[in-house]
Amino acid sequence: MTYKAVVTGCNNHIELTVEGDFFDLESWVSSISSAVNRCNDDRINKLLICDYVVQDFRFEEMERLIYQLPALGLGELKTAVYIANPKRQFTNYFGEGIARRKGLNLKVFLDMDLAVNWLHEDK
Repeated sequence: MTYKAVVTGCNNHIELTVEGDFFDLESWVSSISSAVNRCNDDRINKLLICDYVVQDFRFEEMERLIYQLPALGLGELKTAVYIANPKRQFTNYFGEGIARRKGLNLKVFLDMDLAVNWLHEDK
């Protein structure tokens, strides 16, 4: 399977669904940029990223991705990241820590319902 990303509007948030066998930094940056643009166009400040990529990221790849997020406009959004493959949780929690230290309102979840509920909390 190749990398595939789809951006849709859903229940007062924008959803980016990403699938594939491998991590590709340029593809991730491009798809997140498209999702942020859709949020801006629709005047929605909540983004749900559903990550179905099979292969885990290396820590340095995750770090490079996170460092690009503020420039893409993610700093203006509340972002929940749902990770479908629990074996990939450690790299993603590492990325969450970096993102939060950079001031991003981003949280990683292994449960889709928890991700959506957090995204729509009033806090």
